[in-house]
Amino acid sequence: DPDHALGEIGRALASGGRAVVTVPNLAHWRYRLDLLRGRVPPPAADKRHLHQFDRKLFTDAIERARLRLAAMTGHGVRSKNLARSRPELFSDILIATAVKV
Repeated sequence: DPDHALGEIGRALASGGRAVVTVPNLAHWRYRLDLLRGRVPPPAADKRHLHQFDRKLFTDAIERARLRLAAMTGHGVRSKNLARSRPELFSDILIATAVKV
């Protein structure tokens, strides 16, 4: 339950404390192509990933936990710079730094 997990992170953090949270990014360009081709993208088919996110869903979950999004970046094996600058399209993993306000 992502909302519960983020809520517990927010509860445990001191004011001004930071948490780094990662989720799979279903909006990665390759996964979008899979969806257009009628295929289930790898993170959605992986039984370990119970929830899928894009940048907005991830940001909304962080804000529901009463945390402030301080930074969003991504991880990319082939295109590291693109993954960092445009994580919503070029990163298969979204990495958020959230701050308790």
